[in-house]
Amino acid sequence: DLMGKLSLTTDKRGWEVWRFVEMGGGKLRIVSWMHSQFCISCNHEGKVSTIGIGKAEEGCDEWTVEKAPDGHEGVVIKSVACAKKILCRHDGEGGGLSTMQEFEGDCGLWYLDAAHSQVYTLTSLYHKRSIGPFPYVTDNMKQSDQFVLQMIDDEGSVRLYHKSNGMYLGSNEEGEVEFVTLSDNDDTEQSAELWKMEQSIDGGYTFSSKTHGGLLSLSKDEVNPKLCTVTAMTDDKREVWSINPLLPRAISSGKIKTFAIGTSVAVGT
Repeated sequence: DLMGKLSLTTDKRGWEVWRFVEMGGGKLRIVSWMHSQFCISCNHEGKVSTIGIGKAEEGCDEWTVEKAPDGHEGVVIKSVACAKKILCRHDGEGGGLSTMQEFEGDCGLWYLDAAHSQVYTLTSLYHKRSIGPFPYVTDNMKQSDQFVLQMIDDEGSVRLYHKSNGMYLGSNEEGEVEFVTLSDNDDTEQSAELWKMEQSIDGGYTFSSKTHGGLLSLSKDEVNPKLCTVTAMTDDKREVWSINPLLPRAISSGKIKTFAIGTSVAVGT
């Protein structure tokens, strides 16, 4: 909160975003994104609190992150200076953070999630139009639709899930882009709403249908342009998209501009 008091919540807004700042030698600081003057500290008795940057005793604001022990998912966060060094969750009055000497299970496990929760808007890199409201594209970024980018494998296969409609972006061989659901396809056509996402030399990304190879594009109608697919890259590169992470509302617009996609939220299990 504004006083620097730590607590746990199920929300994922700006207050719950933390940055891992490398200190060298595998050590890092856990710094509040909303209040960059505060970081998480652990004193020699194992008490966890926030403290101003540079005000902690040596090592008390430094942590290491390690893969969870065999049989567990997530990571373990350890204090560099404190003997009771494993950061954990306690479920007492108000909930909060503490430390324990040895790993004792789920209360000491953490998941690291990107602060944008894989939610993006898609904007034409060269034409500065964003998808929305579907199936159109607009130069009014406030009308942009939100998509969850669901990574399917390590080869760039993704699904584009439309948050407000609860459906997926799909297309047909005629070049029309439409909404589909997983149940629209039988087992032999399960890839109908799968796209291959590839980075372009321009710095953006292309999305090609894994069913018929069509590239996600926007029509040349300058009045009401809409989504479509084409068989090959056009000269004006309407098929190159930028993906823009959507951050928690509590973060100021100034900080959004400098936000790195890798910024994480530590989530207790």
